[in-house]
Amino acid sequence: MSTSEILGIIVALTQIGGYYSYYLSTKKEVRPNTTSWTIWTIGAILELISYMYVTSDWVKNLLPLACSFSCLILYINILYRGKFQRLNLENIFMIFLDFAALGLWYTTDSALVGNIALQVSTVISFVPIYKEVFDKYQNETIPPWILWSAAYFLDLIVIFLRWDKWGDLVYPLTNFILHFIMLILVFIHTYQIKKKSMNYEIEPHLYAGPSKIAGNGLFTSKKIKKGEVAFEMKGPKIYFHPRNKEEALQLPNIVGLDKDFYIDPVYPYVFINHKCEPNLATDEDGVSFTAIRDIEENEELTFDYSISEHSDWEMACGCGSEKCRSIIKSIEKLPKEDFKRYYPYIPTYFQKVYLKEYIKDNK
Repeated sequence: MSTSEILGIIVALTQIGGYYSYYLSTKKEVRPNTTSWTIWTIGAILELISYMYVTSDWVKNLLPLACSFSCLILYINILYRGKFQRLNLENIFMIFLDFAALGLWYTTDSALVGNIALQVSTVISFVPIYKEVFDKYQNETIPPWILWSAAYFLDLIVIFLRWDKWGDLVYPLTNFILHFIMLILVFIHTYQIKKKSMNYEIEPHLYAGPSKIAGNGLFTSKKIKKGEVAFEMKGPKIYFHPRNKEEALQLPNIVGLDKDFYIDPVYPYVFINHKCEPNLATDEDGVSFTAIRDIEENEELTFDYSISEHSDWEMACGCGSEKCRSIIKSIEKLPKEDFKRYYPYIPTYFQKVYLKEYIKDNK
């Protein structure tokens, strides 16, 4: 087996690794948009087909093959765990561009023209993602973008090792630039999250680390007894009024304090995970987090997200507890037995929301 063939296999495995890393992040940090993933999956498959005609080289085609396969598998998983969202004009325009590229390929009888047109569509599709990260609406994680950038960079080496024509460069070069820009933006976003925490006094026993629930988690280096305040959530207070489900998912890390009033947690509080059988609950102020059972040294700190949310927000849950609810929703969807258990700790506004809904449903 030649050097370029071995490198081509490494490229494909690196690309698949990036998608697996992204899959892990969707369990906590990242909230994938099913409609966007529909567009990306269609685009990935069309790019694979057109690039196969451009190169006619199985080694060069390993990366787009790994990309389209992984994208399709992840898309099916996202659909299974989530709910398909209605297409907006931007989504329809992106799908139109993909199929317009196919039409261009057919009319010009040139796979290269069709593939270049698909790259233009890809560039346009990345603009909203850049905006989301730049505006800090989307909390992307670094590892997938490192792996994807590395995969496309290594693929460029494969292209040069198996040089045939310049057209083979268009697909990997475009995607390397797009993914590398995203990587830089995510690095900047992560740095800004940590920098914000420098303006707050962080409890010394708190630290962030890999979580068995999902992504990173918030941990304590000391024991905390039941009824003891574990910490006070730190971060800027913001007003946020989501008008629909899509907007409700834009700020996945905020913690509700009152009607349309939230705290945007700084590092390391931003990593606190949800659990359906948590060890913490908020006090009535929504800022103080109190132990509802004894917590051991180096144990992960968790709370039930539902007790601080009143909107169309929802998320898939894989916390692993025996009472896992699978889909976590707003406070009024909380099971009655859980509400009773949390009641002394739920912020006043969310208590009223639940009780109002309960009374209405039981008239």
